[in-house]
Amino acid sequence: MQLTIGGVITFIGLLAGLNFFGLFLAVWLTDRTARHLALYVGCTVFFGLSGVLDISVLSGGLPTGAQSLSRAMDTAALVLVVRGMSMDFGLRIPDRHIYVLAGLGLITGLAQSVLQPPEEVWHLSGIVVSHGMLMLLLARAAFIHRHSQPTVRIIGAFGLIFAVDYLAFHPFLASHVSGLVNYTGLQRLDVYISVTNTVFLVFAFAISAVLFFNTMNRLVIAYRNASLTDPLTGLCNRRGFFAAVSGTSAQPACIIMADIDHFKQINDRFGHDAGDDTIITVASILKEAALPTTVYGRLGGEEFGIFLPNTPLAAGHAFANALRMVIEARIHDSLPQGYQVTASLGVCEITNGDTRDGLRRADAALYQAKNGGRNRVCSNADLPVTLDAAA
Repeated sequence: MQLTIGGVITFIGLLAGLNFFGLFLAVWLTDRTARHLALYVGCTVFFGLSGVLDISVLSGGLPTGAQSLSRAMDTAALVLVVRGMSMDFGLRIPDRHIYVLAGLGLITGLAQSVLQPPEEVWHLSGIVVSHGMLMLLLARAAFIHRHSQPTVRIIGAFGLIFAVDYLAFHPFLASHVSGLVNYTGLQRLDVYISVTNTVFLVFAFAISAVLFFNTMNRLVIAYRNASLTDPLTGLCNRRGFFAAVSGTSAQPACIIMADIDHFKQINDRFGHDAGDDTIITVASILKEAALPTTVYGRLGGEEFGIFLPNTPLAAGHAFANALRMVIEARIHDSLPQGYQVTASLGVCEITNGDTRDGLRRADAALYQAKNGGRNRVCSNADLPVTLDAAA
């Protein structure tokens, strides 16, 4: 066994790859539905196997012909990472194009390894060209992506860099190394691997970092959204509702508090599944009625909050009464035929921007609607207006 420059460089790459293997694996284990993360993990495994083969060949542990197997591992890794990026960023890369290019490269590489001496680096050129074509496929898909984000453009740029590396730099280097007549075949291979792996490791580390930080950013956003979202309805929870309406300058504005009437009876008589279905149905009514600027949320239990910017009290009151009538008319499949679900609503106009105080006064109006017989709308104004079910 002998230590070579190419072996040392490849070993450093193995350590970096092991690091990203652990990072992507840890993230994938938190969300096993993210198939692209599984593909990234598989990519690091195949690149790692390729590195082990390179080190074994350069140290004399394996014959130089094993380089063809090493490049085949690279092909498998590139197929996985291109498919992973395609899923991750919504790139339109047909799987058949990926597999055809990879297959052609493998066939060409096998033919060259049989027809050319294994110690000559030219026997790797066919499979390397297929790698370059795969990277061109990735770059093209990234640059023509309709909703291209900065990260997607960065991926496209890296794809283009790798394509140039595989299609231009590798053949140039192979031509130069083949002219080193005073070197043995293994020494020429060591020079070739030292240079190509150094270039590869620099850009592979950079693109791996981009992919990982993009994944972590999405994970943070997902956890943040989860902390602001009610899991049953998909509406904002209380915290999310206040976060969405805090600091608004759209005046006048209205806050509406809505509460499902006799909700405890629904749970007691028909079960909690029926209660959940009732809450989901009311939430869907809010979504259907909302304007793009409307903020709505489930504030707890059977209570909902609606924030209407640039809405005076009269318009807010009319909106609340329309909601009340739609809730009353909606059929609930999980409840007995003819059972009617109703809601009481309280409306408050905000003129000072204090949404918490507005919610408190809307809650007082809701309390007034409950005490007045339910299935009605009350506004907490100087002269409160009450519309009952007959209105």
